[in-house]
Amino acid sequence: MSHLDNLVIHRLRTNKPITKQDLEALEAMLIRLGEDDGKTLLSGLLERTGAPSLPYFVRSLAA
Repeated sequence: MSHLDNLVIHRLRTNKPITKQDLEALEAMLIRLGEDDGKTLLSGLLERTGAPSLPYFVRSLAA
């Protein structure tokens, strides 16, 4: 399943500003993608990257 047509993904890929609601939608999408283990998937991603939060992780992608 491709999520490239998702508005939040499009904004990230084109380096456009994202809102708090965009971040909430992104977090929900990551949890849905992980199905039963979504929260574990998200927390594992943050732990592996050393990011304290999803917004911090997203901002670090542009750096």
